[in-house]
Amino acid sequence: MKTTKRRMFATIAAMAVLAGFSAVPMTTGFTAGAVDTYTITIGNSGNVNTANHTFEAYQIFAGDISDGKLSNVQWGTGINSSGLVAALKADAVLNAISEVAGLADDASAAVVAEALGKIANESAAADALAKVLNTKLTDVKKESSGNTISELAPGYYFVKDAATSGTGAGDAKTKFILEVTANETVDIKTDAPTLTKQVWTADNAPTISVAAPTAIGSTWGDVNDVQIGDTVYYCIDSAVPDMSDYTTYQYVIRDRLSAGLTFKQIEKIVYVPDAGETVEVGGLTATQSDDGSTDGYIETFYISIADLKTALTNANKGHLYTYYSATVDADFAVSNTVNAEQNNPNNAYLTYSNDPNDASSTGKTLEDEVYTWSFAYNGTKVDENDNPVAGAGFTLKKGDKDGTAINLIEITEQAQLHVNGVTELDGNTKYYRVALSGESGVTEFVTAEGKHKFMIIGLDAATDYTLVETTTPAGYNTCEPIGIRLDATYDAEGDELTALSENTVEIENKSGSTLPSTGGIGTTIFYVVGGAMVLGAGIFLIAKKRMKNKDGE
Repeated sequence: MKTTKRRMFATIAAMAVLAGFSAVPMTTGFTAGAVDTYTITIGNSGNVNTANHTFEAYQIFAGDISDGKLSNVQWGTGINSSGLVAALKADAVLNAISEVAGLADDASAAVVAEALGKIANESAAADALAKVLNTKLTDVKKESSGNTISELAPGYYFVKDAATSGTGAGDAKTKFILEVTANETVDIKTDAPTLTKQVWTADNAPTISVAAPTAIGSTWGDVNDVQIGDTVYYCIDSAVPDMSDYTTYQYVIRDRLSAGLTFKQIEKIVYVPDAGETVEVGGLTATQSDDGSTDGYIETFYISIADLKTALTNANKGHLYTYYSATVDADFAVSNTVNAEQNNPNNAYLTYSNDPNDASSTGKTLEDEVYTWSFAYNGTKVDENDNPVAGAGFTLKKGDKDGTAINLIEITEQAQLHVNGVTELDGNTKYYRVALSGESGVTEFVTAEGKHKFMIIGLDAATDYTLVETTTPAGYNTCEPIGIRLDATYDAEGDELTALSENTVEIENKSGSTLPSTGGIGTTIFYVVGGAMVLGAGIFLIAKKRMKNKDGE
């Protein structure tokens, strides 16, 4: 916990003892003759909602309060004084204070309070004292209701988070509070990091700018679609909290890729402080394994930072952007129809220091998840009578008919097929997936007897493809090129495919024209027509001759 000022104690027996935060007196009235009781009101200036915390107040010293001073000092009900002096002297920071080092083991509460008054404004000693007192508390305490601890008898109190506070996702504990009760309002700060995961949605690779590293914008989002073999780019935007109350700050980025995504590399890590210069962070590497410390979560990789305060330049509040890439491999889940299963999730979360009083204590953020999709395209080769046609060869090209031919790998085993709704290979279908870099496949696939259907697996949405018939079966006319564009629609989270444009085509080959040949009806027709032409010529000549004779009369 941190406050706007640092004081360790209020005056005890007329001696100044500094409190761990500033306190603002509250004015309340008391009934004459009644025992005065007091209230500590806990405010919050950090990112964590203190209303979700339970605070415990332990009375360390009892006495009479007047004008912020504690007199007639006695041991309080919340401290086990046995062995307390020895514990104080065993701490190197406290033992460096001569008045503390000179305490007798059986010193009274008033004498101990006088010695502790010599701590003055030294924050390291105040922190050391709070940690020692935490080891000597009794079971007698007052718990908060909402953000107030009320009905406190006069005295000096040690306030802390209950054991169950600050342990939820995205939460943190407060620093120990030391305060004289006089109707105090304390402003604490329980700060914790946050994490947002984003995926690059454009087809081109992102340009990662150190000057303006941000995952917010039209090309970063929660869902994208890809072709098998593509590189996918991710960004983890993690908020760096106020770490000033921590001696060291553990910070571990944990990431899990689904089957079908293979970690490639860390592209860049950039730190943007709220105040100060943006810098690229070097020296941080990804460990590609599960570290074994997270129950039920198997990391693909993690980036472990033992002390974020020293790893970052000008470490204070800000944002840490971690960019990395992964490759879409042969095990990628592909969608043939709408579904909520083939979404290839990638999630991440942080493990971080969550208790400034205990360096070994850690908390975690909620997991944030993004999704990546790919699609199948189906074809059937028939003639004009819907009969299967064998021997037709096709080439899939990216872009138009003159584009680059796509290399394809034939799938012959069900275990290699990761398409929703396809639980076994169809005997009439040939299956092909887009080849990975370096794989030897085919750029032309051919239909065969009993295999006149095909499925192409691993295509990108909103990308133009063209299917070109590159081998035409004998006796048939070549088909015109077929344009392919798969348009996908997702739900708001991106984890469900809610609509997919038509991804099935029937490709019809028409038989060629049959021209007349020698013999048969064709020749007869020519003979008949020819005879008619001769007869017509004879009639014409006779008529002409008669006309001539008549003219000559």
